[in-house]
Amino acid sequence: MKKLKIIGGRENECPICNGNVFKIETSIGIVWQCKDCGCMYQDFKCKKN
Repeated sequence: MKKLKIIGGRENECPICNGNVFKIETSIGIVWQCKDCGCMYQDFKCKKN
């Protein structure tokens, strides 16, 4: 299994808890994960306004 690789991060961008999210490269592609609430999503543009 391929290791996870953090390739970027943003503060106060989580659509659920407004926490810190990190862009992670995984075996299924690039995903965003919030380090505060743990949610994951695939495309940053999908976030609800």
